[in-house]
Amino acid sequence: MIYTSITNNKDNLIEGVVRVDAPNIFIDPVRNARAPKILSHLYSPGSYSLWVDGNIQLLLKNYDGLIREYLDHCDICVFRHFERTNIYQEAEIIKKLQLDNKKLVNKQMKRYKLEKFSGDGLCESGVILRRHTKEIIELNNLWWAEICFGSKRDQLSLPYCLWKLNIKINFFPGNTRKQFGGSEYFKWHTHNFE
Repeated sequence: MIYTSITNNKDNLIEGVVRVDAPNIFIDPVRNARAPKILSHLYSPGSYSLWVDGNIQLLLKNYDGLIREYLDHCDICVFRHFERTNIYQEAEIIKKLQLDNKKLVNKQMKRYKLEKFSGDGLCESGVILRRHTKEIIELNNLWWAEICFGSKRDQLSLPYCLWKLNIKINFFPGNTRKQFGGSEYFKWHTHNFE
């Protein structure tokens, strides 16, 4: 299933994508929208899922070819971040742009450093192709716990969770943003409020 979750009319539903309802458990709608994104095994029935943020369009008729090509030797595939490579660099940008609570981000990054996580492997998490294996369900649950108790900026915790559980990941070529090279599979659109 190709699915997304849109809160506060931030995006328009793109044809071919199933919209799932986000829970209403947090005051912050961004954090609420993370539940379907991260807990794919609960929101997307079947053996595979393709999450796309509400502003990202799949340029293919289906994603069967992506499964064959990018999940051949692993169970998850995303894009590398289009500008940075390390979550500690990303944390500084998040704090500078006030995209999340500075103290919360600092506490989370300090914990990761104490665990000796290098911070490498920063991803874009706007597109996530997954096979719903036992390992991926474990990853999803750990990632969700990080979002619930840490920063809502999910790209900070995904590399840590992959490292912590020793999960192999694959990367799509390019990225979703045309100005940084784009992708033959996906197209990024501006949000309604940009």
